[in-house]
Amino acid sequence: MTTILNLYFEKLSNTTFEKISSRINKDTVINLCDTVFKNYLANQEFLASHEYYNSITGKATKIKSMTNFFKEFKYRYSLQGINTVFLELLESKKNILIETALKDPFATYVDYFYKVSLLHNGAIVYKTLTSFFSKFTHTIRPNEFCALDNPIIKYFELDRESFFISYCVINDTYRKWLIRNTETMEYLRISISEIDTENKLQINNLTDIKLLDLIFWFKANRN
Repeated sequence: MTTILNLYFEKLSNTTFEKISSRINKDTVINLCDTVFKNYLANQEFLASHEYYNSITGKATKIKSMTNFFKEFKYRYSLQGINTVFLELLESKKNILIETALKDPFATYVDYFYKVSLLHNGAIVYKTLTSFFSKFTHTIRPNEFCALDNPIIKYFELDRESFFISYCVINDTYRKWLIRNTETMEYLRISISEIDTENKLQINNLTDIKLLDLIFWFKANRN
């Protein structure tokens, strides 16, 4: 069974890898800057949210000292179906959550985001908050984990899979693709810097995984 699962995962990953390569290469970099990144630079709502993103991402020590971090985090990322009681629980466990995410992100998922009991319309419901988990883990370890949303899952034609399987496929494929395409990413960074003359995106603070997320979020929502 393990072999079958590995083969299936590899198939999904290879298909995703090919799609990334067809969209991002040395021949498409200039077009990506002219469409994707110029659009972001002209979008004031995006730039406001991006400022918040840069203020917390990769800043575990700062987050530990922040008051009501998870309440604002939920609001900023438009995370739905999460009640105040659960947010207060996360806040009370914030330092433990951060340390666990730094050492063993999967343990964070299992202990705090998998089959969470939430009060909804007076009744207890159980939800697995993989989107919340992915955004929090990206915030703590932005070089290694992406922040995933449903439009990107659909864009890569993984919407028949569970959110968690889709997350694993996309995240692992991102990392594999980046290892093999360092020159393309460097060219992309240089090209973005040339159009972002005021450094609104703070390109030097953004990880390669974040740049991939920005590209495919734009493409997924345009589609």
